[in-house]
Amino acid sequence: YDFTDVLLSRLTLTRKQRHALYVAIQRLVFLSCTGYHFVVYRPSLIASAAVYAASSFLHLKTITQPEISLVTFLHQLTGIDQNFIEICKQELTEQSTRTAFCEASFVFESEKENYFFLQDHMDKNKKIVY
Repeated sequence: YDFTDVLLSRLTLTRKQRHALYVAIQRLVFLSCTGYHFVVYRPSLIASAAVYAASSFLHLKTITQPEISLVTFLHQLTGIDQNFIEICKQELTEQSTRTAFCEASFVFESEKENYFFLQDHMDKNKKIVY
C-alpha cells in the first residue's frame, strides 16, 4: 500500500509541483530502504517524513488547506506524533546527504580515472591509441 499517494491527494499542489514532489518522495522512500535504522519505522511514518523532507528540499510553501504547518497537517492526517515525523525527516535528510556525497565522490573518481586513461592512451595528435 502506497501511503504517499494518499498524503499527496490531500495537499494543494499544481500538477508540476505534485510530480516534482512525487519524484522526490519516491527517492527518499527508496533511500529509506537502504538504511537499516529505518526498519523500526512504520511505512506511514516514512511516507509522512518523506513528504515533509521533499517539500523542504523543493521549497514548497503553502501546500495545505487551511494554511497550517505541514508537519501539523501530517500529524492531523495520520495521527503520528509530530516529533517522530521530525526525527524521521532528519534521518531521511541525513541519509540523502550521505548518498549524494557518495554519488558525487563516485562520479568524481570515475571522471578522474577517465581523464588519466585518456592521458595514458593519447598520442601527440590527440587520438586514442590502444
